[in-house]
Amino acid sequence: MLLLTTVLYFIWLYQLFKRARLVHSRDTLYHPGWAIGYHFIPVLNWIMPASIIWRLNKEQVKRLNVPSLHLGIIIWWGFILLSGFITFTFSFNLDGEAAMTVGDMRFDAIIRAISDLIRVISGATLLVLIQMLTKRLFMSEVVETRKTSVAER
Repeated sequence: MLLLTTVLYFIWLYQLFKRARLVHSRDTLYHPGWAIGYHFIPVLNWIMPASIIWRLNKEQVKRLNVPSLHLGIIIWWGFILLSGFITFTFSFNLDGEAAMTVGDMRFDAIIRAISDLIRVISGATLLVLIQMLTKRLFMSEVVETRKTSVAER
């Protein structure tokens, strides 16, 4: 299920930035390939996925005079980073090097449950962001179409 969700997210992200580059200036937005590629580059993948969404939102706010989604982006990406930090910091290594007690396993299960809950909140926030950013992209396409038709008259 995680693989399917990831593939669908990347398809949406690629299409969003592909369409955004058609509507907006090519200089203001990242290339669709980089929008996905940043997720796979170590260290950059901590910052750039949120940064590209942030910049797209900023461009949409400027062009369409709509409310900013910055708080949603911060919640989404902050919770992703928090979940990873909690799991990495507090979860035990299960490779069998050291014997785990029942208490250790219980603590590990609680930490993983908390981390998973945080990821669910992050995912729900991402769904709202997907809906809003896509809707705004279609709005900007309508605005650009109207500008073009008025200019042709």
